[in-house]
Amino acid sequence: MKKLQIKIVVASVFVALALVGTLMNSRQAIAQGPLDGVPVRIVQPVPVPVTGTVGVTGSTTVSGTVAATQSGAWNVAINGIPTVNLAPGANVGVTGNTEANPLWIRASDNPARSPFTLFGQVGTLGSVQFAGTIFPMGAPPSGQRYVIEHYNVTCYVAAGNTLTDVFVSLAAPVSAVTNAADDVVPHLTGSSPSLGTWIGGGNVRLYADPGQAISIGASASPGGLEQCSGSVSGYAVSLP
Repeated sequence: MKKLQIKIVVASVFVALALVGTLMNSRQAIAQGPLDGVPVRIVQPVPVPVTGTVGVTGSTTVSGTVAATQSGAWNVAINGIPTVNLAPGANVGVTGNTEANPLWIRASDNPARSPFTLFGQVGTLGSVQFAGTIFPMGAPPSGQRYVIEHYNVTCYVAAGNTLTDVFVSLAAPVSAVTNAADDVVPHLTGSSPSLGTWIGGGNVRLYADPGQAISIGASASPGGLEQCSGSVSGYAVSLP
């Protein structure tokens, strides 16, 4: 009887173990993450050091000091056009201005940019004769300086008399007159029984400031001037 009880107990143990094994195999264990839902939590070190080559797509924020090694040519784009001003009195050095590859510049006083011609006349044919005259041509406007390069005069002189000199005059600030005569001697170009036609002129370089009167003068020997007309020409330069 006792042996039978022992066999029953042993059989019951084996049956219990079999049931436990069956239950364990019928269910799979499911790993549970942290309660706050973060899949992976890195404790140390933060931030995580990165070495080697890292590919980045999209936008990323980088803070701190970044060491970069140049590979090939770098292109840097500048948003907008910055304003660059030179301090008063600063000197700018220009290099690379060679004959083969000269720098482009704009000649503000190029004669072809702002030419001018002034005309004037004095006297009337058949009227009073005089020995010499100075007649006005005009003056530069505000903000401009006239560079006078040429003048020309035509005078009618009594027959037998000679036009001896022609010149350009500029009114000086001290109410004097600055004359510039050319070495060219006036010459007779035609005559009539009563008058001779004389022409004179020359090349000069005079500078007339704004409002400074420009005139032309002529003289004859021993007089006999009846009428003179003339012109002055050159180019204008804009003043700062």
